Amino acid sequence: MEIFLIHFLLAFCLFFIVNFIGKESSINEYEQISFFSRVDSAPLFNFIYRAFSPVVFIVLVSVLLYKFEYEKYIEDIYLIVIYQFIIRFLFNIFMGRRLLINWKIQFVLFCTSSLLAYFVYIKFILIKEFLFPSNEDIGSAIWLGIIAYLYKTFNNMNFSSVNSSKMQNKYIFDKYKCFKNSFETIIDENTNKKKQKYLVYAVLIMENFNRPKFYRVIENLLFSSGKVKTLGIMQIKTENRINDRESIVLGCKKIVKDWKTVKAEEVKKESNYYSEHWFICNVLDKYNPSFNYGQEGYDIYNKIKDIESEK
Repeated sequence: MEIFLIHFLLAFCLFFIVNFIGKESSINEYEQISFFSRVDSAPLFNFIYRAFSPVVFIVLVSVLLYKFEYEKYIEDIYLIVIYQFIIRFLFNIFMGRRLLINWKIQFVLFCTSSLLAYFVYIKFILIKEFLFPSNEDIGSAIWLGIIAYLYKTFNNMNFSSVNSSKMQNKYIFDKYKCFKNSFETIIDENTNKKKQKYLVYAVLIMENFNRPKFYRVIENLLFSSGKVKTLGIMQIKTENRINDRESIVLGCKKIVKDWKTVKAEEVKKESNYYSEHWFICNVLDKYNPSFNYGQEGYDIYNKIKDIESEK
């Protein structure tokens, strides 16, 4: 049990380390979940990073365990890789991102990384001398250089994210249908225009993506501590505890108010230059000034317009 707990704790550390390094590695085009459909400009990096990073992690941990004479924790250390994938799968499910995940690729990654981890464990980690290489082993660095060159060459090839686009569209369609069935009456009563309604649904989809149900439950539990400032599915700043439906009413009112404010600014400047894109992005920026929030919201808003136009 002790070994299992240590391995599971290390799996959590691996999960956060992989996410942190991947997020910070913008130079390497690490792929993150987004509503945007885009070209995967570093397909080999994304696959190799996700498959090999866990293996590198258990090798480094094994070196430290040997060094400080905690060899009993090296037994079945390859299981850390499997635990990490289980944590990752559960995290994405609980975050409501199931429809945005390419599960076929995730399964291939899981199998590749797990089998590689087991192979490295059996063939190398259990042989203590391997982790402290001799002079002869250093000569293989030449081949590593050749492999790195080939990797860089092939990684410059671009591949279309068609499957990613389909998953994103399906996610937006399913969430829009779900929210419309649940909250259509409230939204209709608190908005004046069809476009305002579409914008409310776009915000609902984005905020629910960032703050899924289980996350909002935790926020409600921590609200009395004063550390949580926004509540509900539309993440409204409030001094009183509110539920999802109340947050939608307040969110609708804010969007309608911001809509009028941006409209007044447009009229005041007396310019025909401003497009619907400019207008919607400005309304969204007033709702949430975070980087890329307006553009991403505008893309979802357009997809909702398309859904309605096809009826």
